[in-house]
Amino acid sequence: EGDPLETADLYWRSRLYHCPGGPESCHAHPLRVFPAVSSGTLIAPDHDLPSHIELTLTATDSRGLSASETVNLYPNVSFLGIRSDPPGVTIAAGLDTKATPFAVEAIEGSQVEVSAPATVEIGGETYTWQRWSDGGSRTHRVVAQPGATDYLAEYAGPGTMAPPPPGPIAVPPKVSSASHPPTRTQRARARFLFAPH
Repeated sequence: EGDPLETADLYWRSRLYHCPGGPESCHAHPLRVFPAVSSGTLIAPDHDLPSHIELTLTATDSRGLSASETVNLYPNVSFLGIRSDPPGVTIAAGLDTKATPFAVEAIEGSQVEVSAPATVEIGGETYTWQRWSDGGSRTHRVVAQPGATDYLAEYAGPGTMAPPPPGPIAVPPKVSSASHPPTRTQRARARFLFAPH
């Protein structure tokens, strides 16, 4: 009708989509609703990739007619390089358990659990865990920092010099969670501010 809408005529809904098999296999988790507000803050939950948040605003006029607008919010992605000295130790990081070195994608600001075995046998020799490069305990959580960060698990051998660790993990060229974004897309961090345009 051309007249400004009252705050009571606005209704926000948010959902988190997790897409473990790609864009065609997403399933939704309801998050929060915000009735009768014109703006606000949505704190995104900690979640595994690939995932994104859908935010929908529904406006209703004085005649009871309504219209909705939806945007998809994709997270910034961090890369964790998991290494060991000596290389080849099987380490758990998030949902991955692999022999080092390898890289893990995580939502920037999320927490990722890393866990190294207490002892490991490589080439017939037994190595004992000593420390993580960030000073954490053998199993601990790290916060995914912007860009790429390496985490090195150091082991002591039976008196022989362990081979030097490999170089930093190469950052993948593309972000898998946003490889097929919808037409209306916003890049967002873990905290989203929303308001009607």
